[in-house]
Amino acid sequence: MNGDGKMDLVLAESSALAVLLGHGRWHICSDSGIHREALPHLFAIGDINGDGRPDLVVAAANAKFAVRLNAGDGTFGPPVFIGQGQTGGAILLGDFNRDNRLDVHVSGSGSAQLFLGNGDGTFVSSPLSVPNGILAADFNRDGKLDLVSFDP
Repeated sequence: MNGDGKMDLVLAESSALAVLLGHGRWHICSDSGIHREALPHLFAIGDINGDGRPDLVVAAANAKFAVRLNAGDGTFGPPVFIGQGQTGGAILLGDFNRDNRLDVHVSGSGSAQLFLGNGDGTFVSSPLSVPNGILAADFNRDGKLDLVSFDP
């Protein structure tokens, strides 16, 4: 998370999202910076703005979803809210429209939304109909993201 080549750890606690910076050989420093968000049980990690650093997408208060861009030193910028939906489901990152930018799919409580990435840390809500439950992977190994949907 801070670009030092050592594995770091992101944990969802009961009321906080903790970023623990690694100091080599799986030693985690307990006094590392802790970044707090409401409802941290929903989060995803990916390079949202294309700078080569892992960013966070988190569920925030009032069923809002926010992007926290990585500052490169183990800290993150302020939350940038990308939309509002239902909590209690999942956040999935992937290039769903094949434009080489990460998009965000959020689902929960019978609804789902797709936010298309602009490649700079901002998103636009997609008018596309998206399923509530979705998995993304290259299932047939052709180099393209495949989607599997289900209705829980």
